[in-house]
Amino acid sequence: MMSYLIFKDVKLSITILVLACPGALVIGVPVVSVTGIGKAAKLVILFLRWGKSI
Repeated sequence: MMSYLIFKDVKLSITILVLACPGALVIGVPVVSVTGIGKAAKLVILFLRWGKSI
């Protein structure tokens, strides 16, 4: 029951964010992607494409 309440609250929060301020997602998603790629590069995590590292 507790997990349902937590999931419901997260889903509601995301819904409100998208409806109230879609610009936050437009700015936030690319920033998160670039940050993740930069962190992976610092940790020397290889990205594979067709079996070859890029």
